[in-house]
Amino acid sequence: MGIAMYACAGISILFGLYFVLLGLLSLARPRKAFPAARAQKRLAVIVAARNEESVIASLIQSLRAQNYPRELFDIWVFPNNCQDRTAEVARSAGAKVMVPNIPIHSKGDVLQFAFSRLLCEGYDGFVVFDADNLVDPGFLKAANDALVSGADAAQGYRDSKNPHQNWISGGTSIFFWAMDGMYNRVRSKLGMSAAFNGTGVVLSARAVKTIGTRTYTLTEDLELSALCALSGLRIEYLDSAVTYDEQPVRLADSFRQRRRWFAGSLQCLRRYGGPLARRAAQERSMSAMDLWVFFFGNIVQLIGALPGIAFLAETFLRLLQGNLVPTQLAGALALSTLLSWAASALFAMGICLMERKLRWEMLKSVLLFPVFLLTWMPANLSVFLTGSKIEWKPIVHGNSVGT
Repeated sequence: MGIAMYACAGISILFGLYFVLLGLLSLARPRKAFPAARAQKRLAVIVAARNEESVIASLIQSLRAQNYPRELFDIWVFPNNCQDRTAEVARSAGAKVMVPNIPIHSKGDVLQFAFSRLLCEGYDGFVVFDADNLVDPGFLKAANDALVSGADAAQGYRDSKNPHQNWISGGTSIFFWAMDGMYNRVRSKLGMSAAFNGTGVVLSARAVKTIGTRTYTLTEDLELSALCALSGLRIEYLDSAVTYDEQPVRLADSFRQRRRWFAGSLQCLRRYGGPLARRAAQERSMSAMDLWVFFFGNIVQLIGALPGIAFLAETFLRLLQGNLVPTQLAGALALSTLLSWAASALFAMGICLMERKLRWEMLKSVLLFPVFLLTWMPANLSVFLTGSKIEWKPIVHGNSVGT
């Protein structure tokens, strides 16, 4: 293995050690919790919806059941590009419905429209959910407590409606539980900024006015995280504010979802990587530096795979040249596969244990988590080969109650 491959391995190791170090430093720190406050913040709940008539009523029902005064929050649904009865169902379920009158290509476009229309309505804060979600009854109370304590931005705990449906939904659930426990909670305990995670997003009116309403990428959550970091706004983490999100059950949907995530992260890196690095260097902003590192995650994943690919290529070349006994090759491959598989499955089991999600129904997802991770590689690689200009496409939802 040449110098270049050693460099690739070194980059991958250093990247992993950075996250391990933060995790270790957080172990002795208590979880952060905001003190209970009187319900006082007027909140606008924003839901972007495209062909979601099968699930939107369940979301609205969970929002209307919040342990928060009904007069202090409004549920706004923004149907866009719909060919079904999403608007009618949402209105019948008790939501206010506003159809955007601008071209909508992504969720970020919906949020831009929503913020521009609602900022003048006197709301103290905005809470963003996806149409397929179910929301824990205490979410808006937790958002109020954070806003009253002075927080301008916060991310709730992203749980799953259907972690036991199959190994694909289970694998995605494990990934989000890892983001909750090993990324956002760690940073919260260390006094650092969390990152937005697609749904369960809380923004004060001041924050929206500060960072603006326009996004340009496929991953509006990462982009809003970058805008907060560049504006000096820390994203708090609300462990008790739980959102249950529907995970894809088809590999094609999961593959497309992860391609969009990677394409969006590359778009964010190109647009905000330089400004984040400059802010980190000039103002010693830990939040800017941390998010800059995070944006390189999928790239480092591909870089870290190069030494293994080079080793396999060299091994097969030796086999073709007659310098290696086939049984030795088979044994080495079997051993390395077994060790990698065991490490990935144990990691998945550890996440389930840490988040108190380990049940017999998760066993298949834990054992097949290495396969889930393996499918991530071609998803990311395909973005490199085809470019990051991928259109946002909705995933069909139908699980209204969870499993």
